[in-house]
Amino acid sequence: MFMLDYSLSNLRRASARLERTTLVRDGFDRLPFDDSVFDFVALIRVIHHVPDPDALLAEVVRVARNGGTFVLGIAHHIRQRRSVRVTPGRHRIYPTPLGRYGHAGLERVEIRGVGAFDNRIGRSLERLTPLATVDVKTSRLWPAKSILFARYRVSKAEGKNQPHVKCSCGGTISGGQCGGCGRSYGQVIDLVGNETSQADRPYRSRSPNP
Repeated sequence: MFMLDYSLSNLRRASARLERTTLVRDGFDRLPFDDSVFDFVALIRVIHHVPDPDALLAEVVRVARNGGTFVLGIAHHIRQRRSVRVTPGRHRIYPTPLGRYGHAGLERVEIRGVGAFDNRIGRSLERLTPLATVDVKTSRLWPAKSILFARYRVSKAEGKNQPHVKCSCGGTISGGQCGGCGRSYGQVIDLVGNETSQADRPYRSRSPNP
């Protein structure tokens, strides 16, 4: 399993819990993997922070294997809006309806909304397993909720390769070291490094601030 995020602090917190997951810090403009290497890809509450979702979906299709599964979790908006929202944490949100996200290599299989207990009451009682079970069982009944999950089937004619993280030099990272340039990585494969002095953001944007 590979987990990619731009936030180094998020990845460091994840490293305390995940022992069998390769943690990678990078942006979402190009995923640092070879073609057709994953059976399952998930983007949860990521794509609505990205100004060019078409390019990111193309990357998902590129790294996924034919017949694989892609799960997209979004903050759903009924209509496309031109204005960009900025959260208190200075994350930009591009309000976009689910129907806007599409690619020729993705066939949408189902849509689920968050369950009946995804609210203040449910979050305060999150340790009660039966509530989570009810949420899963009723998720198909909430397609108009503000948080949606869509499952897609990847359809393309590609071979089957094995997943490896690609270094910025183009070499393959194995055992924490790049076979191309020889650079050694720590617990988190940080492909961003000192490229920017700005605070953690979920993506790298080349567009000016709104």
